[in-house]
Amino acid sequence: MPKSAERVMRILDLCATARDGLKNVQIAGALHIPPGSLSILLSRMVKNGYLTLDPIGKRYTIGPQVLALTSRYLAGLDIVELCHPVLKQIVALTGEAASTGIRRAYEVFFVAKVDSTQPLSRVVTIGSRVPLHASASGKIFLAHMTDEELEQFFRSEELKRFTPQTITERNKLNSEFDEIAKLGIGYNREELNSGIFALAAPIFDLNGELAATLSVAVPSIRWNVEKEDKVVASLRDASRQLSRKLGYTGNKDYWQEPDPNQTFTQNGSL
Repeated sequence: MPKSAERVMRILDLCATARDGLKNVQIAGALHIPPGSLSILLSRMVKNGYLTLDPIGKRYTIGPQVLALTSRYLAGLDIVELCHPVLKQIVALTGEAASTGIRRAYEVFFVAKVDSTQPLSRVVTIGSRVPLHASASGKIFLAHMTDEELEQFFRSEELKRFTPQTITERNKLNSEFDEIAKLGIGYNREELNSGIFALAAPIFDLNGELAATLSVAVPSIRWNVEKEDKVVASLRDASRQLSRKLGYTGNKDYWQEPDPNQTFTQNGSL
C-alpha cells in the first residue's frame, strides 16, 4: 500500500475519534508524519471533502464526503444477508432454531431463519407474523417504543390470549420492558405456543434506532438454566456484532467483551 494512502487512513481514523477536532501539530505528533507532508495531505483531504477545517480554531474534523460514503454503504446493506451467517452460528452454538424479525405495524415479520437440526424444534416460516405482546421479538420492539407510541399501542390493540401463559396485563408487560432495558433480552415463556420458550435481542442501526431482532426458540423439553445461559450469551454477542455492522457506535451495559472461546468474527464464523 502506498505510504500516502496509509497515512490518509490513519488520519481519518484519528480524526474520527476527536469530537472537537485536531490541529495540524496534534495530528503530526500522534501519527509521526513530517509537518510538510502532513500539510499537503490535509489540504487535499479538505479539498475533496474528507476533512473539514475550522478557519478560526484551525482544527480538522471528519468531512461530509466520509459521511456520504458511510450512508451509501449502509443503505446497501441487506439485513437478511448480514444476519444469515450469524443465525447459522447461533444454531451451531445453541442447537436451537434462530430467526430475524422486523416490525410491521403491530406485528413482527420474520425475514430470515435457520432451522435446528434437532428432531423436535420450532419451525419459523419466512414471512410469518406474530403479535408484539406475546412474542420475545415483539417485546423487544415494544420496549424500545416512546411513551406516546406505547400509549397508542395499548389503546388500539387487543392483548389477545393465546395460551394460559400469555401476558395481557399492561403493568406486567411494562415490568418486562424494564427488564429488557437492563438485560437486553426479551422472553416469551410459552405465551404464544404452549411448549415453546423464546428469547430475543435487539439489533441497532447507525442512528441508534432498533432495526431488527434476533430470536431463538427452545422447546420446553430442552429448556433449563444451562440452555438459557447459552442462548442469552449467544444472542448478546450476535446483537453487538450485527449492530456494529450496521454502524451503531454506542454501547450497552449488557454487552460484554467477546469471549475468545465463543464469539463471532466479522464474517460470522467461529
